[in-house]
Amino acid sequence: MTELLVGTKKGLFVLEGAPGEDFRITRGRSRAEPVDYALRDPRTGRALAGVTNPFYGPKIWFTDDLTGDWQQAEGVELPPGGSAALERIWGDRSGRKGGAAVRRRRSRRALPER
Repeated sequence: MTELLVGTKKGLFVLEGAPGEDFRITRGRSRAEPVDYALRDPRTGRALAGVTNPFYGPKIWFTDDLTGDWQQAEGVELPPGGSAALERIWGDRSGRKGGAAVRRRRSRRALPER
């Protein structure tokens, strides 16, 4: 059985199937938030998703059970008082070291306080 985590602009969908056969949607995280990147950690089985909310900006969410609740990861923030804003978070599995990327943009408007 092959599992695909598919990020879309309407959420995360999990597809399962065998190579050469049709895949079916088995579960998902659909909060109408764009999911830019998703993966499952092969060491722990934990699923991670880079989500970009149009109002609150980008966040990383994780779960150990795709049928259960997701939790927001802590620690991805820019220092207060600057004019830069975090725009997107995504992953890179092309073989280069690091494996994650962050894109910042300059903004003249302030982001909402949490």
